[in-house]
Amino acid sequence: MDTDSEVLQQKAAKHQTRLAAAEAKADISRARLAEARASHEVAAKQSRRLKKALKDAKQRFKQAKTQAKTAGELAKGARSDLYNAEREYTQDTDAVDRRRSKLAKAESLSAAAAAEQQVREGGPTTPAASTSTRRATTKRTTTTRSRSSRSKA
Repeated sequence: MDTDSEVLQQKAAKHQTRLAAAEAKADISRARLAEARASHEVAAKQSRRLKKALKDAKQRFKQAKTQAKTAGELAKGARSDLYNAEREYTQDTDAVDRRRSKLAKAESLSAAAAAEQQVREGGPTTPAASTSTRRATTKRTTTTRSRSSRSKA
């Protein structure tokens, strides 16, 4: 029976050794599981943070895109307004130039007529008046000649 007892003790020792090895392996697995959980928690937190950041970035991009579109429309309107203002200014300055030209012509003709009437009446002429009269008369004569030469052609 000694042998049976020794065999049983050997079996018990063998099982005890295997149990210790299994417990050591379980401890290693438990430590690995704890590290994996901690790593997973960190990765999950980072993933949630990055997803939120991506969502926020998409929202900011959408807002920026809308603002850029609005700014583009405003720039287009301002460009159109600038073009219209430039065109209107050009037209107005052309009208002012035409009015000045007509006024100068009317003043010139008026001065020429006044000088001519003064000469007819035999009134005194001043040197300045006679000079402007000659210029006005010359202009009128030149204009008359150009008109008559155009009508002949």
